[in-house]
Amino acid sequence: MRNVIRLSVFFAILISLFSLMIYGVAQQMLRMSANYVPLQLTTDVVNKLESGFSPNSIVLPAKIEIESSLYPFVMILDQNKKVLITSATLSGNVPEIPSGVFDWVTSNGRDKITWQPFLGVREALIIDKYKNGPMSGYVVGGATLKLTEDTIDKLGRDILVGWFVINAFAITSIVFLEKTKKQ
Repeated sequence: MRNVIRLSVFFAILISLFSLMIYGVAQQMLRMSANYVPLQLTTDVVNKLESGFSPNSIVLPAKIEIESSLYPFVMILDQNKKVLITSATLSGNVPEIPSGVFDWVTSNGRDKITWQPFLGVREALIIDKYKNGPMSGYVVGGATLKLTEDTIDKLGRDILVGWFVINAFAITSIVFLEKTKKQ
């Protein structure tokens, strides 16, 4: 019986470690992939601005209420962090990105962040700077994390169910093998 308990604990730990590893890797891959669309939008807009387009000549998607929309958005700001043009609204107003983000981008280049303006609204943001002759500023591309976080939650539930099933199978197999050994 002691052998059954030891083996069961060993396999439960091993299965738990594998489950945590699978969840961690998958969660990170899903979260990082949420940056792809904002990165594409930001890069495209920065390239246009740096090739001579004015901010007002860049066609942005229609106004997007980021509280309720799954659609990505773009914001173009001047060097003073004043919004020049945006496709995003938040509760009907122009969203205010924390100014420290722009300070970091000025010093270090492009940044990728998760922004939560309030509970229930989480966005993947890519912030980059542009220079167009004497004019410079920032471009923010964003997309909701709702679908990504829903997928991560489902992944966690599925891995937990798998953890229970595999542990039950392992313990049942250990008990069966121990009984067979004694016969």
